[in-house]
Amino acid sequence: MPDFDHTGGWKPSAYRAAIGRVICARVKVGETITSIVADPEMPCRATLYRWLRMHEDFAAEYGEVRRVLAENTLWSRDDVAAQRRDY
Repeated sequence: MPDFDHTGGWKPSAYRAAIGRVICARVKVGETITSIVADPEMPCRATLYRWLRMHEDFAAEYGEVRRVLAENTLWSRDDVAAQRRDY
């Protein structure tokens, strides 16, 4: 992982596909974006969202992870609602 310079001002992009995969893996296991960007070894929130706009491969992988998490959450809510009705 590259060292991130968290000071203001223009810098060349530190994006690497491996960093995108790490971010997606952390989201997949339930970590929030807030906790990820709080890690000094990760980019700031603005940089993460800029990478999502600029790097299609990262955006696609991130979108898929979020889609699966949303489906699992919706299923869980439906399951709980069904259990409440049965109870």
